[in-house]
Amino acid sequence: MSLSRAQLLLACLLASHGAMPTSVGDSLRFQLDSDASSTDRARALLKLSARASAMDPSGAASYALSAIGLATAAGDSLLVHEALMAAAPLHLRLGHRADHMRSSLRALRVATSLERPDLIASDLQAVARAYRHNREPTKALEEARKALAVATATGNQALRLSSETFLLDILVEYGMLQEARRCAERALELCGSEADGPEAAQIRLQLAKALLAEGRYHDARPYLVSALRGIQQHGDAESQAEVHLALARVAMHTGDLEQAEQELRSEGVRGASSIQRMQVRVLDVQKDLALLRGNHAEAYSILSRLRTLEDSLELADRELLLAGTQVLYDTQRKDLDNRDLRARNERAESLLADVRSNARALAAAALVLLGLVTGLVLAVLRSARLSRRSRLKSGVIERQRNELHAKSLELERQNMRLRESLMGEEEKDIVLKEIHHRVKNNLQVIDSLLGLHIGDPSDPSASRALREAQGRIRAMGLVHSAIHRFGGENALPIKEHILELSRLVLAAHGRQDSISVTVDVPEAVLHATELMPLSLLINELLTNSLKYAFAGHAHGQVRISVAVEGPVWELRFTDNGDCPNDEQAYVRPGSFGMDLLHVLARQLNGNLSIRSDKGTYVRLAFTPMNAESQGFLRAAV
Repeated sequence: MSLSRAQLLLACLLASHGAMPTSVGDSLRFQLDSDASSTDRARALLKLSARASAMDPSGAASYALSAIGLATAAGDSLLVHEALMAAAPLHLRLGHRADHMRSSLRALRVATSLERPDLIASDLQAVARAYRHNREPTKALEEARKALAVATATGNQALRLSSETFLLDILVEYGMLQEARRCAERALELCGSEADGPEAAQIRLQLAKALLAEGRYHDARPYLVSALRGIQQHGDAESQAEVHLALARVAMHTGDLEQAEQELRSEGVRGASSIQRMQVRVLDVQKDLALLRGNHAEAYSILSRLRTLEDSLELADRELLLAGTQVLYDTQRKDLDNRDLRARNERAESLLADVRSNARALAAAALVLLGLVTGLVLAVLRSARLSRRSRLKSGVIERQRNELHAKSLELERQNMRLRESLMGEEEKDIVLKEIHHRVKNNLQVIDSLLGLHIGDPSDPSASRALREAQGRIRAMGLVHSAIHRFGGENALPIKEHILELSRLVLAAHGRQDSISVTVDVPEAVLHATELMPLSLLINELLTNSLKYAFAGHAHGQVRISVAVEGPVWELRFTDNGDCPNDEQAYVRPGSFGMDLLHVLARQLNGNLSIRSDKGTYVRLAFTPMNAESQGFLRAAV
């Protein structure tokens, strides 16, 4: 069985750096040893690199390089940047300046692709730091100034302060003292309320270094004293020792050798005695102090110790460089071995897949052949059975043919009786349509007779009653006309019926041009037994509105709407005319108009309500009782 990528990576790391410390925890081991994602494994390796950086920089660099590869494979640009920034200082500690430069430049490219100004500013500082260690001051200053420009554009005060401090350090190192003082002044302004903080202390220390380089020892001393106060509160031992050494230099150049001796014996200098590079600087100051005192023997002794310590540091740096180079070589060799192993595994898996594919094809062919043989045997057996069944079925089919012939004759006789019955039903429908047509014609004759008597001016009340009767007859005639037109009483569309009824009523009163009627009715149908009282009720309401509500009005509006909610129908009738009063007949209790409206409502099995508020509002809620009408209603809805 081939090893997984995570297991190969873990094996290489353990072989190169020994067993994983217990303090790392089982979680990091699990992330490396399991089938976790490349992103999770890369983050675990970065944690291992951070833990190992202090004691084992070469091992930490190996972890960081592996994390870069996993993050790149996962396509996580932000994680790639984090891994590159973890690897760059480790390369520098190992003395791999070229690798340090490549990691810093690649991190800058990744930050640019991410469009993160804060990361770009930090990466420009890293690139400047790489040029600085490669002894290229011009490029280092150029990148440091770029970092400050990007940080200033972001508006981030902390990032700008960091960039100013970094540029100040480079300016002091390269002797650009005037610009260094201006940079220090800007940085101190950025400190604001944190004027006594660690950042301000470091800035004052750099400013003092610039003044010392110019030979302005008295001007440098206040800055050193102020920096010492801030560093003693917030700084580290190395920074305190650096300030004390600078104060010792000031005392030596001002002739105060006792003060210089006190600075060298201070607690800050003794606290950094374990740092070898700080020991070199202390010995150098002690040598200069011995020379100023004329004690050449002590100066020579100190110089010998200084050379021995420098040689020891150089040897340690070389050993660290050799170890780091060995780690890089081992890492690259293991990567090559891993790629070769993966390639062999892929070839073996491909070969195994081909063998399995051929075996499956052979098995499929054998199954097909077996199926064909089995099918042939079954076909022969089935043919024999079918032959026997065929002879038996022939007799059964003959008997069934005779039975079907007899049934066919009986069915023909039943069809003849059904045709005769249907002809009788059609004759009934024709007779019924003719009856409705004649009723409609008779109602039109009655309408015409009433029209002849309406013109008599001697009795206006009689004429008005005849006109109302004429409107009711027209409403009934309109229903019979619909029955005749649609060929039956069951499904009469109510929308076009109400539209035609409204037109007839307006024309009868001569108000078709002054009164507008809006009809909001769904495409539904009713049985004639429901449509007749509904038509009479709408005719009565519209006639009363024209007679009373719009009397004396040149224009008006009427709205008729029908809403269907399940089995319940709701008719709403509104106008914007004058509100009816108790003297008007059609709203007076006990009047013929009111009684007629309630009678029609009861025929529809409904409840009638009338309200007067800025016009007339009539609501009728009813449920069609005819089962056929309800059925048509459900189909229409």
